[in-house]
Amino acid sequence: MNHKGINSTTLKAALKSIFSGEQSYEKLKYLINFCHKIALSYIWLKTGKTKFRADKFGLSANDLAFDSIADLFKNDDPYKTYPELYNYFVEHHTYESLDETDVLILLRKLVFSSVNHRIFRLYQSNDPALGKLIRNIKLSIKDHPGIELTRLMNKEYIKPKFLPSGINTVQDIGGDELAVSFTPKNNITLREIINQVADTLLNSGKDVRKISLTEAALSIRTLFYQELFPECYSTVSPLLRDEILMFIKDAIGFLENTIIKKYRISAKLHESVAEIFIKAIRELLIDEFVELNGHEKSYYEYLSFYIPGLSEEEYGVKYRTKFEYCAKITKENLRTLLKNEL
Repeated sequence: MNHKGINSTTLKAALKSIFSGEQSYEKLKYLINFCHKIALSYIWLKTGKTKFRADKFGLSANDLAFDSIADLFKNDDPYKTYPELYNYFVEHHTYESLDETDVLILLRKLVFSSVNHRIFRLYQSNDPALGKLIRNIKLSIKDHPGIELTRLMNKEYIKPKFLPSGINTVQDIGGDELAVSFTPKNNITLREIINQVADTLLNSGKDVRKISLTEAALSIRTLFYQELFPECYSTVSPLLRDEILMFIKDAIGFLENTIIKKYRISAKLHESVAEIFIKAIRELLIDEFVELNGHEKSYYEYLSFYIPGLSEEEYGVKYRTKFEYCAKITKENLRTLLKNEL
């Protein structure tokens, strides 16, 4: 498999070189640059005009990418060469037995997790709501019967308390994968959200899964911000209608170019349904942020207006997860725009 012209076999060779203790400077430099490219691409994806601004913290995206992967290349353990990479690729995943594609996938997951962890540390000192959420998640997990917190490679993870017989490894999942598994509910509590996290990690067929605490918190914060932090949620004056409509256009544009585009490419959403999603979410944003009556209709009611005859049962089976995920992500992006610009 090629990644922008670079074959992942080269990654295996580079990893083997640095773990042998006889690594060449060229292979180490190659691996660092490769990780940096992955990190930078991920940061730009998160930026998307609205999602995240590195310069808010006095960093360029390039600097943040290097900062995010720095811990992966610390070499301060007398018994292991590059312990973060060694623990991940040798002790947890046995990379030499994997094919080239799987090594690349694992590296991307590791770098994505490192970026999210670094962004969380940046936000933690500037965002009291996120710090509060992390503390409350820890408290909710402390007495949960099925999941627990564990520390691996200097990061905290949420994982099942007990592994099924014959299972020795635990696979990572990302915040996006966790997000699409949530079932929206009015007046949801954090305890109920944590129960959904547990269901996702425990009820995954043959795979046993874990997720970093950072990624879980960011995902929960994005999807359930209004429910968990009602004191932080406010609409803006209708006197700013024209300016707000401009920001709604930007937020919808971001939705089209990221999540909807991915759904279209993967054929998870028919073209006509994608257009309906965009129309319904645009109407929802106008109601909530301009007309100030966004709590009078449910997500189902917004979508069913554009799909005559759609039953609540059919909505739940075919559309709810994707539509409500798109709507909540777009609302959060719009809130960020309004907060930063108005």
